[in-house]
Amino acid sequence: MSRMTAAIVLALSWSCNTFASDAAWIALQSMPDPRQEVGVAELAGKIYVVGGLPSTTRVQEYDAAAGTWRFRAPLPAAVDHPAAASVGGRLYILGGYVAGADVATVYAYDPAADQWVSKAPMPTARGAPAAAVIGGKIYVVGGSSATQRDLEVYDPEMNFWSRLAPMPTGRNHLAAGAIQGKLYVAGGRPGNLGALEIYDPATNFWTIGAPLPTPRSGLAGAVVRDRFYTFGGEGNPASPIGIFKEVEVYDPLANAWKALDPMPTPRHGVGAAVLGNRIYVPGGATQAGGGTQTGANEALVLQPEKLYFAHFAAGQGIATDTLVGNLSETQPSVVTIELFNREGSPLEADLAGSVRSRASVTVAPLAAATLRSRDTSATLAVGSMLVSSELPATGSVLFTSRIPGFRGVAGVGASAALTRFFVPVERDTAAGVSTGIAVANTTARAVTVALSLRDETGSVVATRSVEIVALGQTAAFLEQLFAGVPASFRGSMTATSTAPVAALALRFSGDEFATLPVTTY
Repeated sequence: MSRMTAAIVLALSWSCNTFASDAAWIALQSMPDPRQEVGVAELAGKIYVVGGLPSTTRVQEYDAAAGTWRFRAPLPAAVDHPAAASVGGRLYILGGYVAGADVATVYAYDPAADQWVSKAPMPTARGAPAAAVIGGKIYVVGGSSATQRDLEVYDPEMNFWSRLAPMPTGRNHLAAGAIQGKLYVAGGRPGNLGALEIYDPATNFWTIGAPLPTPRSGLAGAVVRDRFYTFGGEGNPASPIGIFKEVEVYDPLANAWKALDPMPTPRHGVGAAVLGNRIYVPGGATQAGGGTQTGANEALVLQPEKLYFAHFAAGQGIATDTLVGNLSETQPSVVTIELFNREGSPLEADLAGSVRSRASVTVAPLAAATLRSRDTSATLAVGSMLVSSELPATGSVLFTSRIPGFRGVAGVGASAALTRFFVPVERDTAAGVSTGIAVANTTARAVTVALSLRDETGSVVATRSVEIVALGQTAAFLEQLFAGVPASFRGSMTATSTAPVAALALRFSGDEFATLPVTTY
C-alpha cells in the first residue's frame, strides 16, 4: 500500500455544516379540500384543519399514523382566520372572521362525540390572532382588534376569560408558541414585523427577544423540544408570488435564531401542529393576496439523534455501504445522510445510485436501510458523514477497497462524542504496518486535544497537543503525530480533549486495513 493512497483514504472532514440536517421535509397525503387562513391543531394523534377560505364550516382530520383524511362534524359557523388550540381532550377554535367581520366566538370539539359546543366568548372580538397553551389554559394574543395588542387567557375548566397585560407591539397574522411556561410571539402585520416578544404569566410582564431574521406575516408557528419554529408567510417583495419560504427556529437559551431548510411548497395563511418529532404544515395559499389555496400537506421531521462518522470514501476502486437501523419498535423514522468534504462543504458522491451530498430515507420500525456508493469508477470522494435520525438509530459504514496494494473490507461504527479516549497503536516498517488516527471537533468552538503515546507498560513515551478549530479536524499516521516513533512499536495512545470530539483509528498492513477500537476511559 502506498503512503499516498493511505493518506487519501484516511482523510477526514468536519465542519459547522455537519449540523445542517436538524430536520428534513416529507410530503404527505394532500388535504381533500384545499383551504387557506385555517385553524390547525393536534389532538389525540390527529391533525385538524378547521374552517378557512373560501369561507367554510368544514373540519378536516388527518390521521398521521394511517396517512388518511376524513371530514368531521362541521363548525357551527363558517370561520376563517381563527386561532386553534387543544387542551383537556378538546379542540378549541377561537375568534376569526365570519363574513369578513371580527368575531369573539369560541367553539370546543369533542372527538369522541364528533360534536361542537359553544363556549364563553373572548372579551375582545378579533380575526387572525394566535394561541398557545400554558398550564392547561389557552392564551390568545393579537389579532385585528382596535389595538391589536390584546392578550386574554381562557380557563377551560371554569369556562372563563381574563384580560392580561397587552402585547407591546400590536399585530395580527402572527405566530405564537409556549416554551417552559412562557408565551413567545413573532412576526405579523401591519407591514412585515420581525418583533419577538415574550410574556411571563408569573409576572404578567413582557420582555423582548432577538427579532425574527426574516420579518413576515401570515406565518405559522410551533414548538418542539423547547424551540420555536416559524414557517412561511406573506408579503415578500423579492418573490413573484409574494410568499416567504423561510423556516427559522428560535432557541430561547441562546436568544438566537437559525435558518433551516425552506418549505418545499412556500405558503402563507397556514397553520402548524406538532406530533412527536414532526411538525405538520397543511393547507395555506401559494400566492399573496389569497385565491390560491392549496391542499399541500408537508411535515418538517426533526432529527435530534446524531451518528458521527469520521470517514467516508467512495470511487476510484473504493465502494461504501452505509447501513442505518431504526431502533423504534412502533414508529417509522426519517433518516438523513449528509456528506462533507475537508472544508466542510457538501461533498458530492454516489449515494444509492445518484450523485448528491444528501439523501433521506424512511426506515420502518426495527428495520435497517442501506445506501450504497458503488460507482467505483468515479473520481474518489473523501470526507466525513453525518447521519441524523428522527428516532434513536444505529449505524455503520462498510468500506470495500479493490485498489492494488490496498485491498480489503472494514466496518466502521459511529463515533461517540468523546472528551477522553484510548486506542491501541502499532508501527512495523518492515511489515508495512502503521496506525492512522483522525480526530474531529464536534463543537462550534476551538478545542485542544492532548495526545499521549504509551508503550506496552503504559508509560508515556511522547506527548503532543493538537489545536483543532471549531468543527475542524486533524488526521495523520502515528509517526506523523509523534516524531521519533521507533520503526517497531506497540502500545497505545490516550487523548484528553477540552470539548467533545469524534475519533477514528485504522490499522494498515500491507494489502489489508482494519478498524481499531476507540474507547472512552
